Amino acid sequence: MDTDVVHIRLRDKPTMDAQAIIASTFEDREAKYSPDGTQIVFNSTRSGEPAVWRANSDGTNQILIGVVGDGVPGSPRWTPDGQSVVFDASSNETGSDVYIVSAEGGTPRRITSQKGHEQVPSVSRDGQWVYYASEDSVWKVPLTGVAAPIRVTQGHRSLESVDGRWLYFSRNNSVWRVPAAGGTEELFRPNAGVNTWALSAEELYVIREVPGQASQLIASNLQTRQDRVVLELPSSLVFYGAVWLDVRTDGQSALISFVARDESDLVVVEGVR
Repeated sequence: MDTDVVHIRLRDKPTMDAQAIIASTFEDREAKYSPDGTQIVFNSTRSGEPAVWRANSDGTNQILIGVVGDGVPGSPRWTPDGQSVVFDASSNETGSDVYIVSAEGGTPRRITSQKGHEQVPSVSRDGQWVYYASEDSVWKVPLTGVAAPIRVTQGHRSLESVDGRWLYFSRNNSVWRVPAAGGTEELFRPNAGVNTWALSAEELYVIREVPGQASQLIASNLQTRQDRVVLELPSSLVFYGAVWLDVRTDGQSALISFVARDESDLVVVEGVR
């Protein structure tokens, strides 16, 4: 499996770059913009073990910043101040847990330690809480990780809006939202898979797949809910199983993780007795 990351220009005349900006002969995936849009964090196996990496937004200056023992990192996302990155990774003791590491690199600190799988973390806009998914529910815990987790709602991957007013989350192949301070939940957009959506300050972006047709990148205005087709994606584009899409806060550009090569070989072992 070889996965790469490609850049899409969203303003003026939206176009997808012909060449990937994050690429190797190994897995490079789940790229996310820093809050100011100048850097990218992503997962890669290029060093021989799964790890969290950082790069400039144009793909240059790629640096390994975090490894978790025998764990497999996934779903990296920046803290609002751009100083740290949260991600999930497996653990022999507790399954999948949420970790945090400095954007400059270092030893990751584990935030959750429940008996189960805590995955796809994100941080509240005030930097106080870490949201994550576990057992078909969205939970939150203080970023310090020293208090008991609080169940927020039934659902999966979640992101706060840039203004901090809403928590958007996946449920039943749709995107829902609830006031971040608590309140009535509402369906925001149906037919949006858990890996297919991202938020800018003004719009919800979704990769819409239609069987037998090219996929489309759709943007829904967060105020009016009006859709617009941003770009028709190449029919040859195949997506990896984890989160595919991220969009800069200002809506200037997007990142898509895709499968560049997926192959397997047969070998013959001789002399077996």
